[in-house]
Amino acid sequence: MTGCTNTGSKTVSLAPGQYGNVSASGGTTVHVSKGTYNVNSLTLSGKSILYVDSGPVVINLAGASLSGGSIQNPSGIPANLQFTYAGSQGVNLTGGTNSYATVYAPNALVNMSGGTDFFGSIIGSTITNSGGTAMHYDTSLPSIAAGNTIWFTAVANNLANLGSNQVKLYLTNASISFTAGGTPYTVPVPNAVVTFNSASQGSAAKTTYDLTNNRWSTSVARTGLTGNTFVTGVAFQVPSNFPTGILNVTWSAAFSTDTQRVTLQWQWGAAVYNNNPPLCSWAGAGGVCSSSSYAAGGNSNVLGVNAEDGTTGSDPAGTPETYKTSVVFGATGGGWTNYTGYWSAGAGVVPAIAPMSVSPSSLAFGAEGQGTTSGSMTAVLTNNDSATHNFPGSGIQVGGTNAGDFALLQNGAPNTPNNCLGMSSLASGASCTLYLTFTPSDVGTRTAKVVINDDANNSPQTVYLTGLGQ
Repeated sequence: MTGCTNTGSKTVSLAPGQYGNVSASGGTTVHVSKGTYNVNSLTLSGKSILYVDSGPVVINLAGASLSGGSIQNPSGIPANLQFTYAGSQGVNLTGGTNSYATVYAPNALVNMSGGTDFFGSIIGSTITNSGGTAMHYDTSLPSIAAGNTIWFTAVANNLANLGSNQVKLYLTNASISFTAGGTPYTVPVPNAVVTFNSASQGSAAKTTYDLTNNRWSTSVARTGLTGNTFVTGVAFQVPSNFPTGILNVTWSAAFSTDTQRVTLQWQWGAAVYNNNPPLCSWAGAGGVCSSSSYAAGGNSNVLGVNAEDGTTGSDPAGTPETYKTSVVFGATGGGWTNYTGYWSAGAGVVPAIAPMSVSPSSLAFGAEGQGTTSGSMTAVLTNNDSATHNFPGSGIQVGGTNAGDFALLQNGAPNTPNNCLGMSSLASGASCTLYLTFTPSDVGTRTAKVVINDDANNSPQTVYLTGLGQ
């Protein structure tokens, strides 16, 4: 629908959907119900009313601002009426007897007028109050019921100095701390590795959860970067009612990379999901969901987490697509923030060099006749740490779809000096070499990977392998 206008003492019901400029004046009452409304502008003038029949109602404003009229949300729950607006024009809020809502307009001046009370929360570049309107904090706004799940998400953006080669970004030693109901909680966060410009990826981005190593793994081609890239996430199942939400939240983490001079910004958000269907069906000590909540059997991403902004349904990185219908608060359908909560302020990061790194992190063997063995290619494993790291011979393996087509040359084979396979540890500052060959068993593109398991906190390291059988 391109636009909608109504005047006079009428009642209009709008279904969730796409609209242009919506305008109501006089005594018109516009009824809205649970769902998402994508609207260019919403203008309520005179004695017109925006009335919430059921919620949550999410109104995403695009090109122009919300203005005039009054709001009635008789549920008394601010989260049942959520406005999001990314523009910079003014937003005018005129009160009513049941003005319960949340407004997220970080770039706009928000003006409250009308001499009545507003219950909920407002985020704007500047907030003004005229005509005696009062802003009230409402205790039902942050209430989180027992059994609900808080989904915490971290993303990276504004990456610089990636260069032309493949880059791996590691997140380790992460935890989230907060207070709820006077009780402190600490939530351990899974480790993560993000591979940028992955040769195994093409242009698509994907996220998997590695149950063996209990870490998130995201791969994004350079051409697939659209804004935010998912790094890690953790689900926390609320053990008892949090009547005042969670307070004093801090998220700490260590970042490292296998490439010098890389810089980035990272942000985090949190959204609440109910238990129908349950995002996390089992929680361990302290409410932390088990790793099997993220991956099971042949599905290594049962939550359906988005790797990159817009990769599924135009939703942001970190959205658990499988369960997004059960979101109850955080940003339910709010454009570029929906399903993940509003992002925290960005923090700049200059990652340390990873304790163990392998370069290059991909090898392309090119074309080879079926059954014919190629010449060897090499990758160098380096200990960048101040301590020795151990990797038993069995800790270096070839795996993946066509693992049998690629071979690690054993120690003692011709032209394999300083072979990693002959070592069980690597001293600080030392390097060793991996030697590989390709023997295609069939025609077409063949893929595999070398996985190096060691005792460094960014283990395992990975070298992606490709070749073409002819």
